[in-house]
Amino acid sequence: MSRPQHRPVDRPGRRPSRAVRACAAVLLAGLAAGCASEQPLPPPRPQEVGAPVPAVDAEQLEQVHADVAETVAAADAARDATLLDPLVTGAAAEVRAARYRLQELVPDAPAPVPVEADALRDVVPAVGVPGAEEGEAPERAPSPADAAATFPRTWATITGPQAQPQLAVLVQEDVRSPYRVVTTTGLLPGAVVPPVATAEQGAPPVDPTSAEGLVLSPQDAVARYAEALSAGDPAAPTDGATDDGAADDGAADDGAEQPDAEQQGPGPDVVADDAFRAEVRAERVEADAVDFFALETTRTPRPDAVRAVATADGGALVVGVLDSSAVQVVEEEGAVLQLPETVAALAGRDDAPERLEQKWVEVVALVVPPADEPGPVRAVGADRVLVEATAS
Repeated sequence: MSRPQHRPVDRPGRRPSRAVRACAAVLLAGLAAGCASEQPLPPPRPQEVGAPVPAVDAEQLEQVHADVAETVAAADAARDATLLDPLVTGAAAEVRAARYRLQELVPDAPAPVPVEADALRDVVPAVGVPGAEEGEAPERAPSPADAAATFPRTWATITGPQAQPQLAVLVQEDVRSPYRVVTTTGLLPGAVVPPVATAEQGAPPVDPTSAEGLVLSPQDAVARYAEALSAGDPAAPTDGATDDGAADDGAADDGAEQPDAEQQGPGPDVVADDAFRAEVRAERVEADAVDFFALETTRTPRPDAVRAVATADGGALVVGVLDSSAVQVVEEEGAVLQLPETVAALAGRDDAPERLEQKWVEVVALVVPPADEPGPVRAVGADRVLVEATAS
């Protein structure tokens, strides 16, 4: 019996036959001949990059607003600050938690202003390729380092209700983190927020520590506003000293009617008067009318809580957080401080025979003018909540 004949099977790595190699050579030669007469293709041009673009598109804006509004509404309904996490943090969560506590202790304590999903205005962060000017092509493609350099990103939004508009600041710490609300503050009556870049353009970031292009750095503006709020308090300078240390010959005597608020305390030409300053002054006048205790107040800005976005005129919209305290010490024997309902609820007693200390968190929104159009820093928003009271 004859043995069956097996044809060889091509295996990986086996050299092609001479016939195959010859055909391939003919095909390659033909292709080369066909292309030889054509002009070489020009090298690809870099993609042109215009002005910085918004870091958040319209769809993302709508989604973030909806998520935040839903989260805040659920927490407000339950009066449970733990439900604010992870979309509300920092002073925004701290203030809301304090308001929930007051609602539990005092039946008629005001509820927090809701955060609505419909925004009246958005100031979203802008991102761009470092070194790329408007209408010009960048020298290189964006790198991961370029993207990382745009964080943290700050987004300011004004939301309703229309009767109580408030300014919320959201921050995205890195590419993997969501935008979180870090502060909320109500707009002051008659406040005018300057024009800002549209949501289709995006607003360039502003370094809170830099005064470049501004009359003051955002951090300094918050510090000067804190000084202005305390102006006239026993703990604040009231000798009419100006910024350069020279005494004001026209300063009023003690007990005389004070001039405009901008002339009281430090920085008379730096901070404009406003409704919040008037409210704080009225409280101080009421306290000063009681002469059997000593009063000392302090206000300390939180440097890391200052956020700023650029306005269209080259200035900045700045939001800062202040830790405020007032200590009243009874100096007259037999005198007793009777406490208001809210203070008594937090202190756990109705009076203070010796000492009362109150602590607030205050959130302020300021407009800092550009350096080429100098003017006073002015407040457009403010909010405060009593977070602690101790009496003895």
